[in-house]
Amino acid sequence: MALGEKIKQARADHQLTQQAVTQQVHVSRQTIYSWETGKSYPDIDNLVILGNCCGLSLDVLINSDRGMRDYLRKLVG
Repeated sequence: MALGEKIKQARADHQLTQQAVTQQVHVSRQTIYSWETGKSYPDIDNLVILGNCCGLSLDVLINSDRGMRDYLRKLVG
């Protein structure tokens, strides 16, 4: 399952709206939508916050999506 699908599913499992997540992550609802649809990826700080609010480990978030791993590799160097 892709990262966006995991975020959306975990959000639904925790009965959180996109708006509720925006208040915890401090990004726009459109940003959450972009992550959930795979149009963009969260940075590592936002991944940590997402994991905490949605009950997902970083391992699950990062390793669920090859594009996410590639994105993080580009950020690191």
